[in-house]
Amino acid sequence: MNERVAELLTPLTRQFGSDLAAAYLFGSAAQGTYQPGESDINLFLVLTENADLHELRQIFRPIWAQRREQWQRPPLVARENGFLRHLTLFPALARTLKQQGKPLVEKRDLLSGLPLMDTRAEFVWLAQEAMSVSLALTPRLLEPAEAEQQMVRLRRLARRIHGNPVPAEETAVNLLSRIHLQLRQMEVRLPQIESWQAERRPTTSLLLPNLRATYKKPEKQWMIMVFSSLTPQQIINTDWNQLTNRLLNRYQGLQITTATQLRLIVELNEATAVPLRRYDHEWGLDPLGTLEVSQSQIMCAAARLPSQIQVDLLPQAYLIAADEDIPKLIHDFQNKMLNIQLEHELLHRIEKIDKFTPPEPLPGREIPPLKRVEALFQHLGWWADYYTQRSQRLA
Repeated sequence: MNERVAELLTPLTRQFGSDLAAAYLFGSAAQGTYQPGESDINLFLVLTENADLHELRQIFRPIWAQRREQWQRPPLVARENGFLRHLTLFPALARTLKQQGKPLVEKRDLLSGLPLMDTRAEFVWLAQEAMSVSLALTPRLLEPAEAEQQMVRLRRLARRIHGNPVPAEETAVNLLSRIHLQLRQMEVRLPQIESWQAERRPTTSLLLPNLRATYKKPEKQWMIMVFSSLTPQQIINTDWNQLTNRLLNRYQGLQITTATQLRLIVELNEATAVPLRRYDHEWGLDPLGTLEVSQSQIMCAAARLPSQIQVDLLPQAYLIAADEDIPKLIHDFQNKMLNIQLEHELLHRIEKIDKFTPPEPLPGREIPPLKRVEALFQHLGWWADYYTQRSQRLA
């Protein structure tokens, strides 16, 4: 695995010199829990403002063509200012780099000035990850490729939490039950977390007596089942196959969480979901109905999307794209930009934010493709900076 990283860093260091500000290895490769054929190589490259991202692509593409099975995913890439902003928005990643990451290249210390992740934020990060990978409990609701990917993500989360490789025979039920045991142990140690309590007698379900509410995420066609609590034994004893049969042809995925966890996830990480009503309440009590979020939290949540695209999704796609696929890549990410603009327009209409217009428009098709890719990176940075600065002023 170290040989695979060296295959990239050796020519990159030689060609970029001081324009490669830092390179951090993290995840299972840094923890010592890397499992060949399953784990990916998590590498974060930090470039100076003068570095040429297109040269990075020319170096990485042939390596990816030969070593795709080992890498599993391309590196995260950011310029220095975007790197620091991204870690402010994603404190769990900052904590991982500071506590478990290995600096393979570090021209100067970029991590020491970042605020430490508090225990409440750590709990919420794990709760959100557990909710996300709970899709693996009902794989027949998913497309086969999605079901396989969710199981990979669940196993990756289990490795990260427990610091050990995951046996091949481990089931989704067993893995998630152990993750929720960890959540319960964390929650009881956090006095600043107030468990959500229903103000009236809750509706109950004969199949799932502990169920308190269901929501739907319309854009994903997923059901979210919200329980008063989730014990390992409850997860193990639930008949997920029978539940799948009841939900087939109505939903394309099922996630589970608790009322307390869901409220904290939305409050701290998905605050835009409150004014934009992204959780459609379908049944039972409504734990989100009384949730209040601040303007600063809304701005911070809005900043995460363009930052994630700029640092993760766009580099991941661009570094491995063939030349003939660049026009399609530009089209796809321009659509993602439209989603950012649409969200901004909705927030503006409900008077949550002032109108923002990027300093320059996105260039048209008459501009060379590589310049258009550069413009996408720049626009994503403008949007992320705008929301981040607003959040900091309002905090």
